[in-house]
Amino acid sequence: MCWSACNKAWEALSVNGLENLRDIHEPSLIGWWPLAPGWYVVLIAAFIVGAFVGRKIYRRWRQVSLKRYALAHLDELAMQFQASHQAEIIQELSVLLRRLCLAYYSRHQIAGLSGDDWLRFLDRTGSTRAFSQGTGRLLLTAPYQKTLDDSAGELFDTIKLWLKEQQ
Repeated sequence: MCWSACNKAWEALSVNGLENLRDIHEPSLIGWWPLAPGWYVVLIAAFIVGAFVGRKIYRRWRQVSLKRYALAHLDELAMQFQASHQAEIIQELSVLLRRLCLAYYSRHQIAGLSGDDWLRFLDRTGSTRAFSQGTGRLLLTAPYQKTLDDSAGELFDTIKLWLKEQQ
């Protein structure tokens, strides 16, 4: 008797129970905002790395453009050197070198340098001795000479080599 009652209840449940069943409801989608704490760490790290790389790229671009400008100005002065007052052009070369050094090195390293100290600084930063013992001495002596010898044109090559050594 018990089995027949259970059997009837089971049949009633299976027939009527299918009508009462509903679809499975999936949970709502998880939104992308607010971010999990780990993503904040990733974003901050990406920002720091991006700022560092951007700064390096900007500095490199600035140095390359500075070298390009200096080489163009040096070529312009070389053309003027052949045609006009050579002592004035050499003074302009000295001014150009000062400006370049101020761009590459700190002001307190350069501001107090003059005479032989200035030439030794150029030798040290350019890995050469051409300024203190070669044609670079014209930077000091040319303004006081009436005529320059033929080696004055080599000063342009010395300055170009110095400029290529700068990073």
